Amino acid sequence: MNPEKDFAPLTPNIVRALNDKLYEKRKVAALEIEKLVRDFVAQNNTMQIKHVIQTLSQEFALSQHPHSRKGGLIGLAACSIALGKDSGLYLKELIEPVLTCFNDADSRLRYYACEALYNIVKVARGAVLPHFNVLFDGLSKLAADPDPNVKSGSELLDRLLKDIVTESNKFDLVGFIPLLRERIYSNNQYARQFIISWILVLVSVPDINLLDYLPEILDGLFQILGDNGKEIRKMCEVVLGEFLKEIKKNPSSVKFAEMANILVIHCQTTDDLIQLTAMCWMREFIQLAGRVMLPYSSGILTAVLPCLAYDDRKKRGSGVSCDSSFGSGISVFTSASTDRAPVTLHLDGIVQVLNCHLSDTAIGMMTRIAVLKWLYHLYIKTPRKVVLKDLEVLAEIASSPAGQTDDPGTPDGSDFRVSHSELRVPSSNRANLLNPPSTKGLECSPSTPTMNCYFHKFMINLLQTFSSERKLLEARGPFIISGDLEVTVDFLTEVDKLVQLIECPIFTYLRLQLLDVKNNPYLIKALYGLLMLLPQSSAFQLLSRRLQCVPNPELLQTEDSLKAAPRSQKGDSPSIDYTELLQHFEKVQKQHLEVRHQRSGRGDHLDRRVVL
Repeated sequence: MNPEKDFAPLTPNIVRALNDKLYEKRKVAALEIEKLVRDFVAQNNTMQIKHVIQTLSQEFALSQHPHSRKGGLIGLAACSIALGKDSGLYLKELIEPVLTCFNDADSRLRYYACEALYNIVKVARGAVLPHFNVLFDGLSKLAADPDPNVKSGSELLDRLLKDIVTESNKFDLVGFIPLLRERIYSNNQYARQFIISWILVLVSVPDINLLDYLPEILDGLFQILGDNGKEIRKMCEVVLGEFLKEIKKNPSSVKFAEMANILVIHCQTTDDLIQLTAMCWMREFIQLAGRVMLPYSSGILTAVLPCLAYDDRKKRGSGVSCDSSFGSGISVFTSASTDRAPVTLHLDGIVQVLNCHLSDTAIGMMTRIAVLKWLYHLYIKTPRKVVLKDLEVLAEIASSPAGQTDDPGTPDGSDFRVSHSELRVPSSNRANLLNPPSTKGLECSPSTPTMNCYFHKFMINLLQTFSSERKLLEARGPFIISGDLEVTVDFLTEVDKLVQLIECPIFTYLRLQLLDVKNNPYLIKALYGLLMLLPQSSAFQLLSRRLQCVPNPELLQTEDSLKAAPRSQKGDSPSIDYTELLQHFEKVQKQHLEVRHQRSGRGDHLDRRVVL
């Protein structure tokens, strides 16, 4: 520092003492500055006050010389003390150079900066709140300072600032939230402790409604909950507990939807405490928000269902306890909430999640039971949608390439044999569809594609169920097997196009299958059904001529097939014939048509229906 430079109104003695390496001499200089500023205040000489503060800031606190910086800090604190209640008019000029010294490499200087700022804040009190963000930012850095003296000084300043915020009703929460959201993701243990302590303070202030901004900091709180320090985890548990209490008291003001996905993510973590806490929150959200949570059902189930399979010993050891009602599907979404606002239930996502858990061989028994209960619950609540989704799943399974095999056995290679209690096909087709135990594959003609083993098992079990439960057959049979179609002009137009397509080269393989009458009787029947639907148009004539080319099955019989026919009818156990079931389907359908015609009062109407 240039000793010949004019620092007026600071005297040469004050300047010399501020630059001294001894603390006691700098303290004497500070007392002189305090007396000088008091005189300026009494004279209302704001120009000289600003000049003193500017000189202490630029020439001393921000100097390159360490002792000068120390003198500048104590001098700024003296100015604040002398200004008293008027210090609020000069806070920006007083605070900024002190905060700059928070980043100094010298730990002693950082400590003196804490001391100076403490005195400035103590005098200004509530007037410092407009500068709260910069103060908080500086303190959050000092909270992780390696020097114990600096940490001790910052803690004193921190407590003072908390007292000021608690007693004030002018705290700018909106302006503070972005900084809090940024700092809450700190990985430093002390910085996390600092953040949690401030959230606890803000939650306790009646005039500050931090609940409105919970979605912005909830993820960070769960991150801190996984800290290695027990004290920090405990503090974070307390904070989350306070928030949950407020949520229960004021559910109408809670932004449940904005926090649902955050909970879903943390319900799937490997940390037991985080997972348990997230589960408890999720349960409360579902009970309080009810239908609001429906759009997040698939994510919730993804997170919760695996937890039901936890081993009891693991649950006791880790503290994770999953409420069984979470996965049961019985009462999860039957909240007492009166909010009936329209919501979207993404059934596709829910069914996909349930299907994944059901098909996962590694999943536990309790999870599988919960999945089945969920499927039942969904069927009760949305029967038509669920049935259609089930049929889609079955269709995908039936068409899966994994099931394309010449052996109608199970996909793992084991043979699927028909026992005495299982269905058998009519005798005319039995030899071609189900093998006797002595053969390995299906006896298929060259024009018959290999059978999907999944589809084979499904149809056998379905028809067996229909055979044993006649009421189910009458109620659901026509809906599940080849449909109730309304014959309209548009429908007939589509049939006409289909007939034209059948005659295209791409359907050559299909036409060749018409030669194999015994293995494709229902293909022929379906084509005749289309023929009966069509008026006598060009498409009718085209399809009629094609069907006239279908050969008589008796003319195609060979000597080997005639010899095999009697053997195929032999067996050790009785069988159930498909023919009776098919006839019953037709009978039920005819009765259905008669009832419809009686109700409509129009006998010859275009609204005819057919089972293909």
